[in-house]
Amino acid sequence: MRRKLETLKSSYLRSEFFRNALTLISGTSIAQFVAILMTPILTRIYTTEDFGELSLFMSITGILSVVSTMRYEMAVILPEKDEDAVNLMALSFLISSGWAVLSLFAIFLFGDLISDFFGGIEKRGYIYLVPFTVLMLGMIQVLNFWSLRMKTFKNNAYSRIGNAAINNGLSLGFGVFVKGSFGLIIGFFFAQVTSLFILSRTVLKNRIKFLNQITWDRIKKNAYRYRNFPKINASHALVGSFQENGIIFFMKSFFGTSVLGSYSFAYRLLSVPGSLISTAISQVLMEKATKSVNNGETIKPIVMKIYKVVFFLGAPVFLILFLFGPDIFAFIFSEKFREAGVIAQILTPWMFLNFIANSASGIPIIYNRLGIPFLFTCIDILLKVLSLYIGWYFNSYHIGFMVMSISCSVLKLVTFIWIYSLISNPKLNRYD
Repeated sequence: MRRKLETLKSSYLRSEFFRNALTLISGTSIAQFVAILMTPILTRIYTTEDFGELSLFMSITGILSVVSTMRYEMAVILPEKDEDAVNLMALSFLISSGWAVLSLFAIFLFGDLISDFFGGIEKRGYIYLVPFTVLMLGMIQVLNFWSLRMKTFKNNAYSRIGNAAINNGLSLGFGVFVKGSFGLIIGFFFAQVTSLFILSRTVLKNRIKFLNQITWDRIKKNAYRYRNFPKINASHALVGSFQENGIIFFMKSFFGTSVLGSYSFAYRLLSVPGSLISTAISQVLMEKATKSVNNGETIKPIVMKIYKVVFFLGAPVFLILFLFGPDIFAFIFSEKFREAGVIAQILTPWMFLNFIANSASGIPIIYNRLGIPFLFTCIDILLKVLSLYIGWYFNSYHIGFMVMSISCSVLKLVTFIWIYSLISNPKLNRYD
């Protein structure tokens, strides 16, 4: 038995997939350690309303950034030739820059109206940071996929560590001297600057080589080849961003900024650490699975193995939060965040299934099956809005969150069944 365990351990350690996933997870773990270490301090400096304003700002930039490249960045990892990937990267940068310029003009002309539409952020000057944040987030998305293609996984890990350190450090520093959400928003902004700087180093080092490979003909050729990304995936991504960020505006309208702050804090504590780990696994899985599918190999065994690993990795943590969430939040983050713990307790079943699903979220992209996930996302949004409305109708946001957790959990189980049917059919057509 011992010999079998040693053999299994040795085979995992020699596995390139395991080493790459471990690199990303290590970076994520360090980043989350920094965040966890700082969060109890930040919750004693900022109020739930401050976190609510940060959530509104992140929602605005989140909704805009997902379509800032028209999703061409996700195609960067797919071509067999690097020169095609370079031209996709250039196309993504051009679209993102144009999107940022248009956003800046729109804010100069209609800043107050836009601010009011997106929830009326108290400090309206924050709205002028939006175009620059959107540009950075778009470029970070492109560079993340390029880094995955080049297998420079350490850059991704360093990016996450730097992001967490700057975000929490600046939030703490400004929070001591400036009241309100200013420190949280400035910390978030400069965290993206840090990530962009770290991820761009490899590209800048080889800029002459890459520039020589970029031509308008290749850009147009690849733009057409991967046209489903702007046609289908961009719409899906926009709706998907509304799925997470747009719901914030309904919540503020139904229940106010304080409940929004408690929800956004609970959601971030539940989703961010887990999603970063499962997303790290998903990114490495996508690179490996793309090559396997290109070679006509089945990816069902590795996907099922990943699901099992992620399940056993997350089960103890989510079970503890489900049983003792309110007391844990009150003890660690102060008594004023106990209600956030109650909300976290209600959302735990759904968030646990979401944590597992994120580990293989790139599978539909590999198989060019983008329509069904789009449908699932639309259904998810309807379920969330309906759940919040039910909570508002019964004058209880607890009821609304309970209905949301149950309905979204059922939908997530349906998603698992569809993914299983997808990986069970290796002969699916992909891209022209």
